[in-house]
Amino acid sequence: MTERHCQLRTDFFARVREKHFHRTALVASVTLAFGATFDLSRPARAQWAVYDGANHVQNVLIAARTLQQIDNQITSLANQAQMLVNQGRNLASLPLSTRKSHRRVVHRVRL
Repeated sequence: MTERHCQLRTDFFARVREKHFHRTALVASVTLAFGATFDLSRPARAQWAVYDGANHVQNVLIAARTLQQIDNQITSLANQAQMLVNQGRNLASLPLSTRKSHRRVVHRVRL
């Protein structure tokens, strides 16, 4: 694999990670806005709308932590993909005799 190919792959994973984070944040914001509007716009009869600020703050913090975990998982997957690319490049640069030896070992392991 060429350096250009590796750079394209790295750029691709960075764009995917960034798009996923923004999309998730947008969906969470729209969901919270719609939920708050829908729930508070038409309360049922004989009920009072109760807003618990502490609970709301806790829910927002949990959502932020969840988004951070998802971002960390995406970063981890991108790093694993890059590691596999590097391993493939290292294997491709091995001498032919070493590759044949490795193939025999892999074949014995499969049996």
